[in-house]
Amino acid sequence: MGILVTMKIKAGFREIEHTADLAIEVWAPDLPSLFSQAAQAMYTVARVQLAETPRINRLINLHAQDIESMLVLFLNELIFLGECDEVGFDEMDLRLSGEDMECYLSGADIKSKGREIKAATYHGLEVRSGADGYRAKVVFDV
Repeated sequence: MGILVTMKIKAGFREIEHTADLAIEVWAPDLPSLFSQAAQAMYTVARVQLAETPRINRLINLHAQDIESMLVLFLNELIFLGECDEVGFDEMDLRLSGEDMECYLSGADIKSKGREIKAATYHGLEVRSGADGYRAKVVFDV
């Protein structure tokens, strides 16, 4: 159920320096891929390890007034599901339409994590589009 995209522009992420919290920069050719990369980066910097089986599927629907708010809401929903249900997701099919997003998620129980992330924040939040696709910076409260 992952995102299938033929890309000229590669997607990716990296952790960036931040004084007190965790911060990431992500890039992708389109918004669904950008959101997926942000989730993958969040799980990576938190050192989340998923159990191999059984697979767990979820559908979430989100509504936000702008793309920045949608990204924070999406990441915080994943954090919430990790805290409450102890589940993480490594496959995502995201569909954005105006102010709404529908997310089909597939993952597994969280086996371990090395860092606790409390929330994605609006501090320093940046989502940009350009000829090379989309880029975002997100700071996490730890």
